[in-house]
Amino acid sequence: MWNCGAVTFRAPVSAAINAGDGAPAPGVTKVDGTYKVGQSSSGIVNYIQLGTPTSGSLSQVAVNDIITIHQTVTSAYGVSDGVDFTEGKLTNRRVVQVDEANKRLVLDKPVLVDFNTDLGGFYGYVTLGRHIHASIFVGGPQAIVAGVSQQPLFYDLDPIDDFKAIYRFSFDQYLGYQPYQPEVFEVLFSAGSTRIKGSREVQ
Repeated sequence: MWNCGAVTFRAPVSAAINAGDGAPAPGVTKVDGTYKVGQSSSGIVNYIQLGTPTSGSLSQVAVNDIITIHQTVTSAYGVSDGVDFTEGKLTNRRVVQVDEANKRLVLDKPVLVDFNTDLGGFYGYVTLGRHIHASIFVGGPQAIVAGVSQQPLFYDLDPIDDFKAIYRFSFDQYLGYQPYQPEVFEVLFSAGSTRIKGSREVQ
């Protein structure tokens, strides 16, 4: 869950974002030197405009960071005023340009929903924070069951190499796995690094 941990940087969105805004104009910048994802038509803004940060500073946002654009915050999941990952309009995007002087971010793809409702002088938030990973551990019997319509049939095949030393086998089966008692699942959430765009990692 992108940016759902401790908040590193947050700023209000100070100008309305309309669907299609945020990505660079194709005649000016190609994302990753390859992709023309933005528009240059009238009414399209090729960046998102931020106000004065409420946490951290814009210098903490770097190219290739994943930021979250959202309208609501929550303290229900262990982070005070954290990102509410259940918000229907929440949008995650990768940063491709940072304009600190003008408090603007350019994104790898357009924002595809409107953030144009005035919330009291701002239209949403941009948040950069710790990314949270979820791991599921089966904690009891019959959490997942298999429905078998034909038992596995195994085939012992002849060696495939010149020295008759490499053996192989194959099998047929008709079965499927299905959660049966999800109440016995144990779910662990933890912060961790995430690899993005080559060797770069974000925490």
